Amino acid sequence: MIYSNETEFAGSWLLENGNVKDDNVSMRIKDLIVNYLSEIAMTDDGWQRLYQDPNDGRYWELSYPHSDWEGGGPPSLKNISQLEAKNKYKI
Repeated sequence: MIYSNETEFAGSWLLENGNVKDDNVSMRIKDLIVNYLSEIAMTDDGWQRLYQDPNDGRYWELSYPHSDWEGGGPPSLKNISQLEAKNKYKI
């Protein structure tokens, strides 16, 4: 579940014993997109995806803002307006 006062999640990577792993925020983002949010659309290149919260209808954009890192880096999940969603994802 996402609380009404939450509007953005920015994941990070941690280095532990020489290995890179997701921080708690990255793990929460992954859990939300797999188990809670509904995927609505994606950009042509597949790097950004639009999700909707089934509880309150808010739109959430998943992105990987570190394009110069392997796999785009850790995920970011940001609440966007219905107008932004319609304009960008043509929904």
